[in-house]
Amino acid sequence: MHIKYFFALLFFVVVLSLLPAYCEDVNILSNPDFEDETLDGWIGRGCEISLSEDNHTGLKSGFAHNRTSGWQGISQPVLEKIKPGENYEVSAWVKIANVETANVYITAEQSDENGTRYTRIAAGVASDSQWTQLSGTFKPEVKGKLFVMNIYVEGPGSGVDIYVDDVNVFGPLADLIGSISPNAKGLIDANIRYQVIEGFGASVAWFAGWLNAHPKRNQLYDILFKQLNLTSYRFANTYLFNQNNINETAKIINNARRVLGRPLKIKVASWTPPRFLKSNDSLVGGTLKKDADGNFVYKEFAEWWADSLFYFSNKGINVDYVSIQNEPDIIPGYDSCRLMPNEHTDTAGYNLALDAVYQELHTRMGEQMPKLLAPDTMGFRNSKAYIDAFTNTDYVYGYAHHIYSDGVGGFESPQSYVGEMFDYIKKYGSKPLYQTEYSRNSNYQRAGFNDAVFTAWHIHNCLVYEGVKAYYYWDLIWNQDKKGLISLARPKGSRGYTINPSYYALKHFSAFTDEGWQRIEAASDSDALKMSAYINTDNKKMSIVITNTSDIDIELSLSLKDFSFNRGDIYRTSINENCAFVGDFEKSETLSLPAKSITTVALMNYSF
Repeated sequence: MHIKYFFALLFFVVVLSLLPAYCEDVNILSNPDFEDETLDGWIGRGCEISLSEDNHTGLKSGFAHNRTSGWQGISQPVLEKIKPGENYEVSAWVKIANVETANVYITAEQSDENGTRYTRIAAGVASDSQWTQLSGTFKPEVKGKLFVMNIYVEGPGSGVDIYVDDVNVFGPLADLIGSISPNAKGLIDANIRYQVIEGFGASVAWFAGWLNAHPKRNQLYDILFKQLNLTSYRFANTYLFNQNNINETAKIINNARRVLGRPLKIKVASWTPPRFLKSNDSLVGGTLKKDADGNFVYKEFAEWWADSLFYFSNKGINVDYVSIQNEPDIIPGYDSCRLMPNEHTDTAGYNLALDAVYQELHTRMGEQMPKLLAPDTMGFRNSKAYIDAFTNTDYVYGYAHHIYSDGVGGFESPQSYVGEMFDYIKKYGSKPLYQTEYSRNSNYQRAGFNDAVFTAWHIHNCLVYEGVKAYYYWDLIWNQDKKGLISLARPKGSRGYTINPSYYALKHFSAFTDEGWQRIEAASDSDALKMSAYINTDNKKMSIVITNTSDIDIELSLSLKDFSFNRGDIYRTSINENCAFVGDFEKSETLSLPAKSITTVALMNYSF
């Protein structure tokens, strides 16, 4: 061989040997310099984000604003891109506004089977006059399954804006090719059992009168209650200031019981007490008022609660659960009342209000008093401070919360809630847990079929990872297109209504289970499939709910342990199907799960 060809071949071999090592180290972030002139890939972590022309390089940067706390900033999920145990070089150029200098950080949020933890990757001092680079090394160590991995910039206090540009997370990219297989295996084990389910509920919210006045109300009652097989109904306590709401609520409950042919559990919550109990003499905002001696009126608040329950009973509304204050941790622009976990100089304490209500109800009703659920906060993270401040946890039957303020990315990022859910049940799982309100609460213009997938995914996570006994959807009906499980046109002048996609997501769970059913072990080898299973009290019925969250069709081979059946029905929701019966389930055949779909398999073992 000629010497020049030998060296040419040698050079080619050396380059090939180095190429894999070179190619595997990349910036794993999407849109790292914002030069797509979009925010694709980025989310606001507790604050608003937008594009800015104040940039380090190029034309655009990311801008985090309306920040109210140091942990808020601009974030990017890298869950499916990062490789545990590998080293990543992380950097970002940062600038601030509204103060001259402030500490800034690059942080990793990670949730796995060991809980949620935060790793500070880099730190520095940013200014409002020039760009500062932060850099550091990050090696993610993961225990078991990884649920959340976010890289974000944070640090300055409330009111300080953050500019971010040219962000790098440089290292090996996880192999996404083939990571979701079109074939999967699943196992249902009837011997491994978890929480007993109380069921599924919702609220008509502010539109009880609309439902009762609607020309197709009988049809709507059937769709809303019988077809959904709801076990619980939640309404607002408006005693002494909105009598019409109570009258309309009584009609709804009576009609629901009629179409269901069985009792309906009732949960009542106070959005606000009457004005005469409020510090600002308003139904909106404020806290409990103080008496002439400077003490908050806990006793009067408790008496109002007790009086209201006797009044409801006379209206045929027998209450099972009481939540003394809906979302005490916020002051929105609608009926509300702020209560702190502990009493402050200017704000009443939730714990003392809870004590007063319990004592009043127990004195006047004894063991017949409704069960107290608390604290019904905006999120389960927020509920921790309230629960930890309780003076006597025996007063409370179960811990209740919403999930609006929890997962990073909100409604469209269900998996970002999971790590915290693991932590929550470890700490508070000694009592029954309840998710008492949730739905998409913003960006309704983006609502569409994917809302069904997200809703089913959230229900799955709450039932499986947190172990809630009951799941309440927020708005059973609403007055606007795409809001609520069903959107109603105005009752006067129109007979219309729209069944929205999330209705069918809830139906896949609620219509195929009953109160007293128990969640059992369900597992698959596909991360794309969110699967849970439930068995009835005599072990003759089983329902399996599977959400395919991926963009590919999957064939599932499903095995059943210690359960036999003689009838199996398959119901499916997809872009073209609404909880439709699609065929019989056969153990010898795979179960077809279209991309972005929800499937329920209803099995029975009865002699006919």
